[in-house]
Amino acid sequence: MAFAAHWLQNPKIFVLDEPFSALDPVSLLEIRDLLQELKKEMTLIVSSHHLEETALLCDYYLILNQGKILKMGESLTSYEEKREIFEKTFRSFSDRPTNSLSQEI
Repeated sequence: MAFAAHWLQNPKIFVLDEPFSALDPVSLLEIRDLLQELKKEMTLIVSSHHLEETALLCDYYLILNQGKILKMGESLTSYEEKREIFEKTFRSFSDRPTNSLSQEI
């Protein structure tokens, strides 16, 4: 509902947080198609952990980890580029200290 309400205001910039989360396959295709059309009319800023879907949509990207830029540039096209980013991102997450709750379990 919030998506439709914002879109009806005809914005120049549309910020989306996790637009691909918790979607069934049919809804994922519908959202993908809708966003491809919307990006012709406005700037989309997408925050997502679904890097494959985001790479299909975006012309430019910026990948952040803990507030630091890991990589930015034109859309990721090759498998090798995507794999490098995934590995770097997940490696840096595994280096983070665990919180006290997880240490107690």
